Amino acid sequence: MPSLEKEIFANLIGTLFDVPIMGNLYRPHYVERMIAIALGESFVLMSADWAGWDIEHRDGVRIEVKQSAALQTWTNRPSHAGRPYSGSFDIEPRKGYWADGNKWVNEPGRQAHIYIFAWHSITDPAIADHRDASQWRFFVVLERDLPQGQKTISRTVVEKKWPSVTFDKLCNAVNGQINSLTRIGSSPQDQCVPRKG
Repeated sequence: MPSLEKEIFANLIGTLFDVPIMGNLYRPHYVERMIAIALGESFVLMSADWAGWDIEHRDGVRIEVKQSAALQTWTNRPSHAGRPYSGSFDIEPRKGYWADGNKWVNEPGRQAHIYIFAWHSITDPAIADHRDASQWRFFVVLERDLPQGQKTISRTVVEKKWPSVTFDKLCNAVNGQINSLTRIGSSPQDQCVPRKG
């Protein structure tokens, strides 16, 4: 790769991703990859332009990742007066999805079987770091348990209805939900094979 391209890539990574508080346009990409790494070899990262869901299990179970954070790049704006963001997640059913990036599938509804809601709750700028997986909490929710037809769900509702797990427990929680959907029968622990490299 030519040196100019390397310099641009390094600058983009440093400016957009290698910062404690990431912007709303870039943080989703980071969190989706963080979760895919946690889930391991049995899962494929699907998120790209117009993808209908973010991660897919080898058995075809689709996962949608939704994330939010209390501390935002705009939290300290005068109009916001330093108040932390309360958090909400998009769960709006879609009219369909793009398959392979160029084929429209007219299938109304939510396309994923499982939703992972990721919440970063730390509001102290001295310690908040979106890059740190241990600072996130994850809620693994079956799509069928979400309110039908609803477009968004607040973080407070999610916290009241479902338990959270830490990053190191996320794989087991996801595989437990997959087992409940597919009745695979194997232990979730047996399926948590870390990614190589």
